[in-house]
Amino acid sequence: MPAKSVNQHEVNRATLSMAGWRVVTQDVHSATASSATAYTVQEVNTRRAVVAFAGSFLDIRLNINTTAAATDFPLMPSHHHVFDVSKDETINIYNTTGGAIDVFILELF
Repeated sequence: MPAKSVNQHEVNRATLSMAGWRVVTQDVHSATASSATAYTVQEVNTRRAVVAFAGSFLDIRLNINTTAAATDFPLMPSHHHVFDVSKDETINIYNTTGGAIDVFILELF
């Protein structure tokens, strides 16, 4: 069996910890270096979003439905974070690093 990445491990843990929830969409969002990007929730049935990324401490800042900035809430790397969201809401991500970071997002219902 091939080794799993830290992100895949966290996504699997999030999925198991939310047993009974169904994954409706899985996406990899590229958070551009030193700027804000937005991911729009796609599915009408979505009730939760799980967000995970690999990186060093405080690389990613997050805000829901408002543009993210470098001073917003920091996400811990290599952990899964669960947010209550619904269709057309935005998960706004600010990348404080000099390079792009892949952010893994699961939409659940």
